Amino acid sequence: MMPAAYPTLFSLTVALGGAGTERGMQRPAFHPKTSTGSAPRFVLVALCAAALLLAAPQSALAARPPSRGQPRFAALPMAGRVFVVDPGHGGIDGGCSAAGYLEKEVVLPIGLELTRLLRAAGARVGLTRNQDMELGHMNPGPGSRHRRDLATRVAVARRLGPDLMISLHVNAASSGRMQGSIAFYPPGRVASRRIALRLMDRLRALVPGNQNAVLPGNLYVLRHVPYPVVLVELGFLTHPDDRAVLTSPDGQRALALSLYDGIADHFADEARSLEETPPGQGRPVSSGAPSIGLLAPEMAAPRAFPAPAAMYDEDLCPHHETP
Repeated sequence: MMPAAYPTLFSLTVALGGAGTERGMQRPAFHPKTSTGSAPRFVLVALCAAALLLAAPQSALAARPPSRGQPRFAALPMAGRVFVVDPGHGGIDGGCSAAGYLEKEVVLPIGLELTRLLRAAGARVGLTRNQDMELGHMNPGPGSRHRRDLATRVAVARRLGPDLMISLHVNAASSGRMQGSIAFYPPGRVASRRIALRLMDRLRALVPGNQNAVLPGNLYVLRHVPYPVVLVELGFLTHPDDRAVLTSPDGQRALALSLYDGIADHFADEARSLEETPPGQGRPVSSGAPSIGLLAPEMAAPRAFPAPAAMYDEDLCPHHETP
């Protein structure tokens, strides 16, 4: 069960409070069991909160200086940008499991810490969840509970129109030798791929392994979010080195900071590119554009990463996205 400090309303309402909302919150403890619960239906509240996020004055959304772990990068490239942080799974959907740990419990504190860092840099952030809950009940549409859960996450991104949506997951495999992080992006999407490369530059220093890769992915969130979007598998619960990072508070904070640094690196690159573009020579592809851009012909060849042996182990990760 999550601490009482976490509000029970859909977490987009937390976004209205900026960085101050997390003040006094404690990191949830890991429990090797799946906690479930029945959350009230408040679709209207969630959508209204999402709409108010962008309508609220900047002063109401201003971030307070972080109490710990100051972001290393200058805040300027992040100020005023909008992000959606999506900790995967939740509630009845535990995601991957290994060694008594559940994916939903691992990614939530990482997502909360990443949100804190982004807000401290002046960004506005919407969370798809800030507690142990699945989101399928918020979507009355057709399809399975799992598909409706994914559709709700997509609806949050479409409502907020972010500069980036980052979906957080962890992996598991029948082979204990598989380790490392993987960043998936929508095939042919320039900005998403560039962000994925920057994220991997940071993550592979913290979670090195034979599966480190930046790959196009045919996954629901990647297909249906028309904004820059990346789905990150942070590591393998089934590898002892990855698991030590994924499940420790220090490791989770380090992962969140690596994600933040990768995002900041990308937007700093973008800001420099805009400044250095000669008049009349056009502008680089904007990561915040709602259109779905194809790979530009002048773009550099893909960076070489080894391809993972398999995307997901169906026995250990029964609720992961299906193409």
